[in-house]
Amino acid sequence: FSSHGLQGYNQRILKPWAWVHPYLATRGIDDDTAKRLQIGWREDLNRITIPVFWAGNLVGWQGRSIPDSPGQWPGTWGGGVPKYKSSPGFPKSGCLYDVGGGRGLGSPDSVVVVESPFSVIKSQALGVDRRVDGTFGAKVSQRQIDILSEANRVYVLADADDAGRVMERKL
Repeated sequence: FSSHGLQGYNQRILKPWAWVHPYLATRGIDDDTAKRLQIGWREDLNRITIPVFWAGNLVGWQGRSIPDSPGQWPGTWGGGVPKYKSSPGFPKSGCLYDVGGGRGLGSPDSVVVVESPFSVIKSQALGVDRRVDGTFGAKVSQRQIDILSEANRVYVLADADDAGRVMERKL
């Protein structure tokens, strides 16, 4: 199916990945937050699975590598392995990681924009009462800018590196 021109998946695809990996707790993300956001673990790839919903439809997911924790779990981090891997055809530049499911901003008073879904998930675990959306990295598309322009105020909390500073200027 299509969600505003974006490829869509049946949510049943997430069911095998519903197990909450203990790595999440090391990042301050509790089981309740992980389950509410349907964050799981994909055993065959050994990655945290972060589903992305837009306009109420599952449009893809990102798999985040995890660091090795000797005696607890093997990692996928390092050795040239990318931190994030996206599902086939993932519309990274056509949406935001928005725990509201991509309903559109609807002209909220403000939105905080961060680079990664993990930062959004952490804000949910901490009980942040503001809207926080992630851009899937420091590269920001015109479509993402257009979506964010519906807000009255946009606060950018990018990483403190060269890429983050470019993101801040662009937004």
